[in-house]
Amino acid sequence: MQLEIRPDPAEVGRARRWARSRLAVSGIASDESLAETLVLLVSELVTNAVVHTGAPAVLRLSLPGAAAEAATVRLEVADVSTRAGTVSARPERRCA
Repeated sequence: MQLEIRPDPAEVGRARRWARSRLAVSGIASDESLAETLVLLVSELVTNAVVHTGAPAVLRLSLPGAAAEAATVRLEVADVSTRAGTVSARPERRCA
């Protein structure tokens, strides 16, 4: 499942709500530590994509089926920004 993210800080809250609803549909209660951790990660990743790229992004979430106890959860954010340059580009120190 995926969510298109616009380059707008308001999208962070929308992404958290979307993630919570996907977790609930998958049977993961919002007060479980897995849900709390995933929502925090969604918030951080989407914030970074929105603030640092200024470009649209896609949030993808892959959850295990109901029968899987120790299954893998996959969370990723992809953007189309060219600000970072190539993969081999070195990080540059910036003022906050």
